Amino acid sequence: MSQEPKQPSSMQSLFAEMKRRRVFKVMAVYGAVAFLVLQAADLVFPMLSLPEWTIRLVLGLALLGFPLAVVLAWAFESTPEGVKRTAPARVEEIQAIVAEPRSKRWPAGLLALIAMILLFGTGWWMGGGGSGAGGERAANLLVGEAQASGFKALAVLPFENVNGDDDNRLIAVGVQSDLTTRLSRIAALRVTSRTSVREYENTDKSLRDIADELGVEYILEGSVLSSGENALVSVTLVDAATDQTLWSEEYNRVFTPGNLFEVQAEIGQRVVGALEAQLTPAEVATLEAMEPASDLAAQSWYYRAIEAYVGSLTGAQEARDHLTRSIDLDSGFVAAWSKLAHMESRVIFIGGDGDEATALAAVERTAELAPGSVEANLARGFYEYYAQQNFSAALSAFQAAQELAPSDSEVAWAVGLIHRRQGDWDASTEALRRAVALDPRNALRLETLAENLTYAGAYEDADAVIERGLTVDPGNHRTRAAKVGSLLALDGNTERAQRLALELGLDPSNLEEGSILHFLAVADGQDSAAVRIVDEMDTGGPGAWATARLLWKSQSLARLGDPASAAVADSMLPSASEVPGFPSWIPTIRGYAHALAGRSDQALEELLAAERLVRGMEDQLSVGPAATMVALAYGRIGELDRGFGLLDDIVERPNDGVSAVGLHLAPEFDPYRTDPRFDDFIARREAFEAEGARKAAAGRPWLP
Repeated sequence: MSQEPKQPSSMQSLFAEMKRRRVFKVMAVYGAVAFLVLQAADLVFPMLSLPEWTIRLVLGLALLGFPLAVVLAWAFESTPEGVKRTAPARVEEIQAIVAEPRSKRWPAGLLALIAMILLFGTGWWMGGGGSGAGGERAANLLVGEAQASGFKALAVLPFENVNGDDDNRLIAVGVQSDLTTRLSRIAALRVTSRTSVREYENTDKSLRDIADELGVEYILEGSVLSSGENALVSVTLVDAATDQTLWSEEYNRVFTPGNLFEVQAEIGQRVVGALEAQLTPAEVATLEAMEPASDLAAQSWYYRAIEAYVGSLTGAQEARDHLTRSIDLDSGFVAAWSKLAHMESRVIFIGGDGDEATALAAVERTAELAPGSVEANLARGFYEYYAQQNFSAALSAFQAAQELAPSDSEVAWAVGLIHRRQGDWDASTEALRRAVALDPRNALRLETLAENLTYAGAYEDADAVIERGLTVDPGNHRTRAAKVGSLLALDGNTERAQRLALELGLDPSNLEEGSILHFLAVADGQDSAAVRIVDEMDTGGPGAWATARLLWKSQSLARLGDPASAAVADSMLPSASEVPGFPSWIPTIRGYAHALAGRSDQALEELLAAERLVRGMEDQLSVGPAATMVALAYGRIGELDRGFGLLDDIVERPNDGVSAVGLHLAPEFDPYRTDPRFDDFIARREAFEAEGARKAAAGRPWLP
């Protein structure tokens, strides 16, 4: 008696039906073709300078099309009469397919599985799950990651002054500066700032060591030798990892701005070619719009200005004077006009003798000579930020400049500064991280990034950035003071911080270093020592620091019960108008002075005016310290409710006014300590800082 054939399981029936309807075949073919298309797009689209979203569009279409292809394969079949709905299977057909040997049944399913892995694995990779194009391009903020992101990271070292004389040095400075500027306007490159390569002018370090410190793959180095009217420019492009010369050339030309400009343009083209980078039509137009001075002396004065400016007030004033001479010799020199707008505005911002009308005239002249150019946007951005404090207008100008010059570290830094003044702290921190990546040996860039991390409570990460700053510039006063403050913030141990301050040899006469020494003294209850420290501080004349010194001295004298506290406080009253910047400082200082002198009614009147101004401030960077100062003055006259109202607005925001360690240690908060709300206030701040530390840890690495 014959045995009935065994009935297949539901899973066997499904797989057999998929094979019958050729679903496996469609899956295999679709996945393989889509994989090849995506690989080709990832390779070719960047070469064509197509935007990144085009790759994501192709990826999205490929992934969305897969289930559609499977459904169509299931529902329809191709016949000699055309495409028709697939007829239902007979039981015998399914049984026959199930009964086939495995060697005949498995290949179709395995091919379909492999195709699915290729397709969806590529989608995960390109979509950001792995280190493929999409994920790395979106996350690229460090120059050291440039290779994985499709960028070529490059540093232009100082050109050797072969002659050794000052005239030849200026040519060498100019060639290196102009080349850095030119190459920084190419999106396919990430070019390290001239500030960070300055220290390698006379160094015994190998190119590989320099590349490691800067986080770059390639080094462009050269020399300048002038003789009479001729200048010989030699240049070499090196792959730092292999020490292989990729390209080398010598240019012997009559020394004129035009000839040097042509040499720089040709060098730029050869570098782009050697690195197989791609130029967009817009970049070509941007580079072609760059022009030198028409006068050799004008160009030389411009180079002197570039060399003079290192961020300080003195450097900015010297650079401004050189630029004025350059423009006197060539009234159509765009780069000099743009840089003059920057320097004049910077002098205004720092508190020097800058002239707003001169800065504005330079902005307008730059726009007239080169509308829409990088130089025009830079001039407008620095003027709006430094001279006008118009953050929205400045940000718009800088973002336009960044589109045209993506490797300009000062633009990235300015964008970060503006974002935090607008209260967009995440965007600010990312922009500052980019600035550090482009300018990794610049202590000021590092310090600013560390500030943002500190204000958010990410003390461990801030300390790592500060440590790098000390390596770069061991004598930097602000970085030295920040290191002691960072150590204190990490554990609140004043004794350990005092030992570090002694080890570093902090100088009480220096404003930054004296400030942290003063805080440590008052936190330890050593007000007599605090008074001696502030008496040693050299404030350099009237202004914010001079007023702060008087305030700190009056506070310490008051805690010591010294009646001289009132007289010192009264001396703050005329100095209030000498503090530049924000309107809220004047009534705040006057209110605090009256509070310290025991005149509560007058103090309250001033502080109410100060509070109104603080609550209306647009500058979110300054809201924290301003609100804290008003709140502390309120505390001195017993207006705790008003003080808590101000502090409540900033406790869960990044700011330089309150911190967990400051709340625990600063004696100025003593009037609030007996109020039960203060413990809750500290707990909220500690929770905010813990979250800031967690976010920063997830965002590592912060340094290239």
